[in-house]
Amino acid sequence: MGLVSELRRRNVLRMAVLYVVAAWLIMQVAEVVIGLANLPNWMGPTILGLLAIGFPIALIFSWFYELTPEGISLDKDVESDKSITDVKGRRMDFIVISLLCAAVILFAYDKWWIGPPPERSIAVLAFENMSGDPDQEYLSDGVSEEILNLLAQIPELVVISRSSAFSFKGKDVPMPAIAERLNVAHVLEGSVRKEGDQVRISVNLIDTRTDKQLWSETFNRSLTTSDLFALQADIARKVAGSLQATLTSDDSTHVSAPPTDNFEAYEALLRGRIVLQEGTVDSVHRAIEFYQQALELNPEFPEAYLAMATAYGIAAETRGIADSVARKKTEEYSLKALQLDENLGRAYFNLACVKREAGQYDEAEVLFRRGIEYEPGNALMLHGLGLNLRLQGRALESVPYYDRAVRLAPLSVGINESRGSLLRDLGRFDDAEKQYRNTLLIDPDFVNTHWGLGTLFWSKGQPGQAIEWFDNAVGLTPYGDVFRSWLALMYLELGHDERAQLVIEDALGIVPANEDNDAMLMKELLHIYRGQTTSGLPDGRRFMARYWYGSVVDLPVRALLEGDFERAIEEYAEASPTLMSSQPEIDGSNYRAAIYVAFALTQLGEAQRASTLLDQTEVFLRSIRRLGIHGYWVSDAQIEAIRGNNAVSLALLRKAVDEGWRNLWRYYLLHDPILEALRPDPEFQELVSAVEEEMLVQLNNIDQSQ
Repeated sequence: MGLVSELRRRNVLRMAVLYVVAAWLIMQVAEVVIGLANLPNWMGPTILGLLAIGFPIALIFSWFYELTPEGISLDKDVESDKSITDVKGRRMDFIVISLLCAAVILFAYDKWWIGPPPERSIAVLAFENMSGDPDQEYLSDGVSEEILNLLAQIPELVVISRSSAFSFKGKDVPMPAIAERLNVAHVLEGSVRKEGDQVRISVNLIDTRTDKQLWSETFNRSLTTSDLFALQADIARKVAGSLQATLTSDDSTHVSAPPTDNFEAYEALLRGRIVLQEGTVDSVHRAIEFYQQALELNPEFPEAYLAMATAYGIAAETRGIADSVARKKTEEYSLKALQLDENLGRAYFNLACVKREAGQYDEAEVLFRRGIEYEPGNALMLHGLGLNLRLQGRALESVPYYDRAVRLAPLSVGINESRGSLLRDLGRFDDAEKQYRNTLLIDPDFVNTHWGLGTLFWSKGQPGQAIEWFDNAVGLTPYGDVFRSWLALMYLELGHDERAQLVIEDALGIVPANEDNDAMLMKELLHIYRGQTTSGLPDGRRFMARYWYGSVVDLPVRALLEGDFERAIEEYAEASPTLMSSQPEIDGSNYRAAIYVAFALTQLGEAQRASTLLDQTEVFLRSIRRLGIHGYWVSDAQIEAIRGNNAVSLALLRKAVDEGWRNLWRYYLLHDPILEALRPDPEFQELVSAVEEEMLVQLNNIDQSQ
């Protein structure tokens, strides 16, 4: 009997297919469970390794043994007339087919299945301007946006965000295609015609599943704020009724009441809003001018103060206005808006963003939640809360807020890109890359997506590949000092200090060199790597505290690097007072600081206080991952080094490198004072050499591709 025939008779080939399919399904389930439960990264490779080890064992077992009615027996001991290999083979065929079907269903669901739209879902498209004057576009956009905002206050409805719904404005896209892209059951479209002091608004509510018109009406009103807002509330009420939802009196009272009696002020507000959508530095300044006109016409106009706050918040992101000025203005105008109208959820959102960017995550969370109470269907607020939770190391808690935000804003590049960062922080690197690349399909020139892909490859220990994406980001934005700083960091990781210096100087040429420029921190890092003094350099750490991604370059304070441990403790205590309490509170915003404070305390002979900090930090580290832009990297090795357990610390460093950690490796392995005692060890030096060689290979690959 030939070998192949014998393999078939003993069901070895069937076992091979069965095992491979079953193993693939197990890995799919494991990937989901590991991501959702925030389990350690090593579990995935461990499961894969165990399955690989089990494969030859399963084949050997199938060759030598046979399952009989009496139990498991050696194949050679089973008489041919009592063998049931054929029956067992048919059973295995059935199991294989069943598992293959399950695998196909799982694959198809993961890749293509979206599911039917919710019954009470709707997109309010930008109303068409029928006035014959392009300058009247602000009015048609304003009317449709106000109706959208009113509908979004109804908890029973799923209302697609303005950014996604208005993305089809001016495009010849069939209604079924719009409904499919937005995954909605209903669409509200309309038109606005302004004639003198009169306005005509026509609306059509369409069931996208049947392409039937559910309701249509035309309204004629005088062009006053009272009539216009009453009409918008009436339209929203009728749309809600058609969808069997209810706009309560509490919901409609606030929105139907005009925020100003001065129609010229309201016009200026709407003109500013449409200009702001251009998204350029110049458009922000022009929008602010319109909002100032609105406030001059009506100094008690809460929506205008809110619009000013929003514009200054955007100005800070686009570097159109000095950051310190922009943040102060955002807070000032938001508070003024709330003084006039405490129901403005977006004002709480603006204040929350200011707190978040200052690293005050707890205060920000309270404000985000307060804003969501007023606007539960606002995708930006849901995303804001999700992001805030993620930055506190609570990525798993943030998932439902991200899911809801993406559902309401499926075409928002900002929210989709941020969801890629969430998946990155959950350690789901493949899913993160898929999310980022899908976001590029929405807008290939959205700079943050290129930045996100750069951070993803950096998280995976591949700064060479990250350079391509950071370079793209630099090319896409004229105010790209932030992205240039990231690009410089990648060259520093690869040991190409000369190239890093050129990029840093380029970044410093865009914005003045002061503590409000993150390029200064890269310059300080370069000085540290070169053994040069950092005295006289502005302290870039202050900048990094303002940006949510700043903690990735969380160098210890200069006092600690200079050996002034008492002053270092004072600075950390001022920044995070809870670290110095008898029961310190450790979270994602201060655990690195806790480690450096513990190191300083140890140097000053206060071992007990240091031990308390290290124990609490160790507990927190169990809740986050090693890898990723917000991973703990080698914090566990630092803790053991402070305790004097050098052998354990070195073993943890080796483990970190084996798992893929490379983030800021030059600082930690060559310059971090905590790890100083490990550096004479030959095994440590061997570890450093291995990483250096790997970085050199990545650098050579870049040189060859250019």
